[in-house]
Amino acid sequence: MPESTRQLRIRKALEAAGCWVIKTHGSIFGNKGAPDLVGVWEGRGFGFEVKEPGEKLEPMQALHLERIRAAGGVGERVETIEEALAALEGRT
Repeated sequence: MPESTRQLRIRKALEAAGCWVIKTHGSIFGNKGAPDLVGVWEGRGFGFEVKEPGEKLEPMQALHLERIRAAGGVGERVETIEEALAALEGRT
């Protein structure tokens, strides 16, 4: 499944679970490595980098996720709806 389809399905599931979530778009004007999906759930911020199975994070993507976690948010690499919801619920 294309990554864009995977992102859309995860975003829709997060919204259905009560999250406020946006899809970020990479560009020369953006923040390199910013997570694909950024949002808030139950007062806690999160950033998810959506990847295909086996696809690794780029160094800047990993750094952004580390910074989100250091600030008290949820920052994870996810492949599925289930992984994203588990991360929000602290089951990762």
